[in-house]
Amino acid sequence: MTQGWEPTQHWQPPPPAVSVVVEASNPTWTKVGWSPMMVEFAPGLRFELHPGQNHFSLLPGRYRVRLWSGYGFGFGDTGKATLDIDATGGPVWIYYAAPYFDLGRGAAGFEPQRRRIGVIHVAILCFVVLCMLLTLL
Repeated sequence: MTQGWEPTQHWQPPPPAVSVVVEASNPTWTKVGWSPMMVEFAPGLRFELHPGQNHFSLLPGRYRVRLWSGYGFGFGDTGKATLDIDATGGPVWIYYAAPYFDLGRGAAGFEPQRRRIGVIHVAILCFVVLCMLLTLL
């Protein structure tokens, strides 16, 4: 070591990664087929989800997690949900339920979530049933 030289910073190992598990439902059915499900922990930190458990390792910290189903060809997103997580104290489990059909909202939480049917689909179904009943009268 050179006399009179002292390092200004000591090297410190990075903090240990925290396990984050995203349990995803089945994907959304759209006009072009099953849509891919996505999760974004931070800008540029984006991954595709598969039905079931998806395991990730993140640096400790707080994250605003965005989850959605995409149409697959860049035509937009459906089933959007946002959840704030604290990954400083150990493993985190997140549940994401994509809507049954496009144009519906997704659901995210720390407990299992139910899949939703879009309001527009319920309205269309009611309209079709009403039309069928009126033709029978």
